[in-house]
Amino acid sequence: MDLDNLILPHDDALVITMLVANWELKKILVGNGSSVDILYYHAFKQMMIGDDRLRPANSDLFHFLGEVVKVEGQIKLPVLVGEPPCLAFAMVNFLVVRASSAYNAILRRPGQNLVRIVASTYHQKMKFITPNGVGEVRGDQPQSRECYALALKGKNASKTLPIELLDLRDEAQTVVNEPTEDVISILLYQDDSGKAVQIGSSLGEDA
Repeated sequence: MDLDNLILPHDDALVITMLVANWELKKILVGNGSSVDILYYHAFKQMMIGDDRLRPANSDLFHFLGEVVKVEGQIKLPVLVGEPPCLAFAMVNFLVVRASSAYNAILRRPGQNLVRIVASTYHQKMKFITPNGVGEVRGDQPQSRECYALALKGKNASKTLPIELLDLRDEAQTVVNEPTEDVISILLYQDDSGKAVQIGSSLGEDA
């Protein structure tokens, strides 16, 4: 059942793990309150993506949680959610912001709509339609409570909570032919490096 292994009653936020640009990115808050998906700069730098990949944002400043924070730019990254065979893929446009946070990213309405996600904080789960049936991702309730506690401590939250990333790029399938542009490999099965999707880095870029 959807409520199995949950601590009830609760008011915990939905915090998940997703594969973002071949990184297993933890501490992603799933929220509904904004029109932009956010990737925090401290996580962006640890993903070893160059700042030159960032495109200019519409504004130099972004008002978030009542605080003015610096926007470094925006970038479209491949996102893979779910477990085989029920996987969903999308190119999500993240606004990269420089601000202290207990989270690494926030998946808001645009990203959720791209993957066609239905999220439930009460059930600590999000579900989505795939060609192979309904996929789901369960939230990490203990991690959600840890992030909330650190967020209450203020600006130093991101310094006290280590970012957990699993780099899967070395396991990606080798491209035989010389690509005409940089490619991003997305593993479909984490335990099978032979099954990967190669996506051009410019896919989905604004014309």
